[in-house]
Amino acid sequence: MQKSMKTMKTIKAYLSIIALVLIIISVGCSKKSDSATPTTNNTNTNTNTSPYYFRFTLNSSTDTINGDDSKSYTENTNAILGIISSNDITLSPAMTLRFSLPVWYDTVKESDVMSLAGKTIYFTDTIMAPDVEYQQTDTSETWYSQVVTDTSFNIKVTSIVFLDSANYQGYPVRNYVITGTCKAQMHQTPVVSVPMTGSFKMVLSRVTY
Repeated sequence: MQKSMKTMKTIKAYLSIIALVLIIISVGCSKKSDSATPTTNNTNTNTNTSPYYFRFTLNSSTDTINGDDSKSYTENTNAILGIISSNDITLSPAMTLRFSLPVWYDTVKESDVMSLAGKTIYFTDTIMAPDVEYQQTDTSETWYSQVVTDTSFNIKVTSIVFLDSANYQGYPVRNYVITGTCKAQMHQTPVVSVPMTGSFKMVLSRVTY
């Protein structure tokens, strides 16, 4: 009888140890699971890290187009062109910036591009004349900058630097990063005269045939 009771006590002791071990394992597993649970509430899925942008206020609305530069090219050798869009598929919304020599000039030279740095360019200028276009949606009318004599409307180029070389339909292309600010008088049917202010950092391309 004594041996039986002693055996029972031993079994109970073993059961207690086993239960304690199970509790410890359970707690350890629980802590491991909790530590693997994300603690951030950040729901921002925008992974765009492009440094290029065009921030602007137009028609009482402020917006920023931020995205990978499209490195769009113009077939006109007397112009340099850049288009920035936050949508790679539809290219809208998109902002276009262009500087053009007069039509009788054959080719934009490297010196023409680099000399833009530090300049204020008016919309009445004929040498490297500026143009700004804004395509809000695929179906909306495009906003176009107008030629106005008011010198408060202009593009101020803070800097322009060479970025890299590429190819367009087999022709060499030179890309540049331009930064600056602008104030333009924009036109969109049936709206006639709406000012736009903005700042930008985007890529301009020059095709050298």
